[in-house]
Amino acid sequence: MSKPSRIKLPPLAECDNPLCNDGLIQGTFHTDVCFKCEGAGVIAKDSGEAIHRDVLIAAMKQCIKQQRNQIRELKRQLVAQDEAVDRYRGMSSRLGGKHRMD
Repeated sequence: MSKPSRIKLPPLAECDNPLCNDGLIQGTFHTDVCFKCEGAGVIAKDSGEAIHRDVLIAAMKQCIKQQRNQIRELKRQLVAQDEAVDRYRGMSSRLGGKHRMD
């Protein structure tokens, strides 16, 4: 099987419906999906139309994967930084503290 190609997402803009709040319209007694962005909270910047759900879902999956990779890399950097700073490595722990054992 060949690797699927990346989906090209058009430039995005926030929904310009004044009543839209992250894809939802709050009524007095109900909450409804925004008709302009179809509940996504974003629209295509150039055309001002809602983005098709299939394209939006695939693009969101790609973004989630990129965010997970970025988090994994930041955690790896943090562990490396903590190991470099740990002055008490190899010292005994007595009564809940670190002692140099001179």
